Amino acid sequence: MSKPIHSAAKIFPLMSGRDFDMLVEDIRQHGLREPITLLKGEVLDGRNRLRACEAADVEPRFIEWTGNGTALEFVISKNLCRRHLSESQRAMIAARLAPGTRETAKQNLKSYQKANPDIRILTSDDTMTNAQASDAMNISHDTLNYGKIVLREGTQEEIEAVERGDATVSMTARKIRGRVTEERPKKKRTVAEQKHLRSTIWKNLKGALETLKGMPSAADVAAIATEGARGDTAAELIAPAHRWLEDFQNEWNKRRETNSK
Repeated sequence: MSKPIHSAAKIFPLMSGRDFDMLVEDIRQHGLREPITLLKGEVLDGRNRLRACEAADVEPRFIEWTGNGTALEFVISKNLCRRHLSESQRAMIAARLAPGTRETAKQNLKSYQKANPDIRILTSDDTMTNAQASDAMNISHDTLNYGKIVLREGTQEEIEAVERGDATVSMTARKIRGRVTEERPKKKRTVAEQKHLRSTIWKNLKGALETLKGMPSAADVAAIATEGARGDTAAELIAPAHRWLEDFQNEWNKRRETNSK
């Protein structure tokens, strides 16, 4: 009963756990209600039903797809209407639909599949643009990007957890990005970059010093605050701030004297 699976059918995650067990039991009791759709001998729609037939020891029925439009449009239409997928699961599907722009899809897929031979992904003929994939899966562009991060940089376990609905795509993507950042070796700055950095730091420091020179004295700050205060409670609150400003000014004057020697 085993048959090859069409690439378009692989964008949707396989059923597992209780949902798959219920499908097996339904087919065991009532038979296969909806035949499995083939395209040139490959399963285009119904690979979960085919697996369930094998588990239930029921002979599957097949029909050939002769519909209008593309095979990908057919698969998306059938599965989105039939299955209750979370936003995170739809993001993973969209990430496979749009591995890059239409112009770079073929090149991206070739290099990606070489680096990730175990990851299910579409052929270049079935790819979409980011906007098309986001619209098809009813997700935002940011959510699509999360899916791409998980698919491109996540482990097999992380990918499958999101596809099963056991983890959210956003949290998993942030976790992956944090890990990748920690593992990425620190780039050694060139001489020109070091010179630019020192220049930037010095400019910021000069600006800070100019600001400090224009600060009012501690006595002035306390006097202004006291004039505007009402009652003993306000004066008590101002006193600690006055002492802190005096201490700061004294320390600052000491450092200036030391540096001038």
